[in-house]
Amino acid sequence: MAIAPSKLGRVIRDAGASPERIIASLRARQLVEPSAADAEMRAEIESVLTFFRERPRGRMFFGGPACEDIRVCLAPFLTAKGEAWAVGMKSLDIPDDPVPRVWWRFWER
Repeated sequence: MAIAPSKLGRVIRDAGASPERIIASLRARQLVEPSAADAEMRAEIESVLTFFRERPRGRMFFGGPACEDIRVCLAPFLTAKGEAWAVGMKSLDIPDDPVPRVWWRFWER
């Protein structure tokens, strides 16, 4: 059964297949608790990525993409914002975080 896409899954997908980049991206957006241990999150991410690499060729079309499975495995580490971004389908309607405006971009609207 496929896992519904989520905003958090897209953040994970855009970070790539590197556990370090995924964790950094989640921390930068304040989607995981500051107290969450990087080693524990890295272990969860690596277990999902290993499963996807070792999956038999005939089973590749079943289930969701790795980014959504990673989202599910990281549930214990999420902040309230991360939990909202993890809701399948519904979270896709949440607006993106505002981009911080720097002084030389005040003329842009």
